[in-house]
Amino acid sequence: MEFAFENKELRAVCENRRKAEAKFGVKIAQLLFDRLADLRAADSISDLVVGDPKVYDDSEGLPNLKIELANNYVIILRPNHVELPKDKNGNLDWAIVTRLKIMGIETQKHE
Repeated sequence: MEFAFENKELRAVCENRRKAEAKFGVKIAQLLFDRLADLRAADSISDLVVGDPKVYDDSEGLPNLKIELANNYVIILRPNHVELPKDKNGNLDWAIVTRLKIMGIETQKHE
């Protein structure tokens, strides 16, 4: 998988362990870097076995992927293709998404 980032600050945190540790603490930073490595190595999100990946539409109806870290922290990602890959029914085909945009790392309450 290839990554893009919502903004420069997020890119810096995802590419610099010290910045990630300063922002989230050592445990969350380690899990963040582990999950990003898992994503880079994956051919599709179905290859991910950790982080309990969940697909959902955000409040604007855009497709998102949520991957859990710990302590209610999650990574929020979105497909980042010029034209979204679709299945034969016209739905987003997450199995062939190869480009992701990291939208944020945030805390949330368990549903």
